Amino acid sequence: MIRSHRTTVGRILLVLTPTLGAAQAHAQKPPVDGVAPYVEFAAGRKSGPIPFEFVGNHVYVQVRVNHSAPFWFLLDTGATASYLDTGRAASLGLESHDRIVGQAVLRLPGVDLRLSRLRLMPMTFQAYDGHQVDGLLGYDFFEHFVVAIDYSARSLSLRAPGDRDGGIKGRRLPLILLEDDSGGKVPLVIARITQSGRPPTLGKFILDTGARMALVLNTPYVASHGILEAVPRTITMIVGGGGMVRDLRLPIGRVDRLEIGGFAIPSPLVGFAQDTTGILSATEFDGVVGGELLRRFRVVFDYSAEAVFLEPTPVLAQPFEHDMSGLFVVEDDAAGPRIRDVLEGSPASEAGLKVGDVIVSIDRTPAQGMTLDCLRRRFLNEGRVVAVTVQRGAATIQAKIRLRRLI
Repeated sequence: MIRSHRTTVGRILLVLTPTLGAAQAHAQKPPVDGVAPYVEFAAGRKSGPIPFEFVGNHVYVQVRVNHSAPFWFLLDTGATASYLDTGRAASLGLESHDRIVGQAVLRLPGVDLRLSRLRLMPMTFQAYDGHQVDGLLGYDFFEHFVVAIDYSARSLSLRAPGDRDGGIKGRRLPLILLEDDSGGKVPLVIARITQSGRPPTLGKFILDTGARMALVLNTPYVASHGILEAVPRTITMIVGGGGMVRDLRLPIGRVDRLEIGGFAIPSPLVGFAQDTTGILSATEFDGVVGGELLRRFRVVFDYSAEAVFLEPTPVLAQPFEHDMSGLFVVEDDAAGPRIRDVLEGSPASEAGLKVGDVIVSIDRTPAQGMTLDCLRRRFLNEGRVVAVTVQRGAATIQAKIRLRRLI
């Protein structure tokens, strides 16, 4: 997700973080309000493997705040700061001023991080993944570590900056850190988009572990390069805000190729922003590379070295697929999986399904027992006929959806 204070126009900075000196504890920044951030590893200069849950192309890791029970935090390079849910903060009795906790210790397996400021915000986007979310780990988390995300193994590891004992693998891409007015930053890389019959176009793209799609292009970039004119087919649907904390409705289509770090990615699914206000109308960067692309690599973020490392995994060759039913389903806390959007002229529309219908079962399997990821995967097999039972008010309705590619 991209979560930022007002972005500083045109302010793109390369940030150097000093190498850590102590083996177990170190301060990396001047004190804020008299409290210096620090990191303390349980042993040496690295954590062990930290398991995470991967849902909706998002990484969820368990974190204790001070001495709390474990909370679920979304790992989010698109966030310029780290956040805790306001309700969770209240339950812990944390004192805050202007929605900022003066200091807090975030505890992960094998490592503690004391932040001089932890921001508070209601976490209102659980419906998009159907997964509990209590906080975000943003820039002021990533700046303190070399962060390795192994999507295949569903594990995370943290090292002190400058510690190369683990032997970082993969292709090195230089990072540009874009700063907002609070001093928080997001990581950008240079990538190239190629469409048939047109010269390639370069862009600066945020590598955003909190974004769901493979690629979303900002409105000015789409307009200035006439990109939609060369896209043979698009559909316009809600793709889910996720960490963006709002519905994101935009045209979705394909470009011929995305080139990033020497990797040529054929026919990725792309969202083409049309916003005239908000973060996707920005000109300081050109778009967002998200989890649907990043999950195909082992990714190592090293802000101190101004670099990210991409190591391909076997799933790199998987095609990019979109829902083949025409549905976008979210989790309703009270009712269960609810249809949030239906594409006109799609198999779901032709089967008579409507926005607001609550899914009761799929192929006679109760929907209440499924995760949203599992439910959505049922709609990814072209040619398959899916039997869906929905509740619409007092009526129970049965429908059959014959799946087909929409893009």
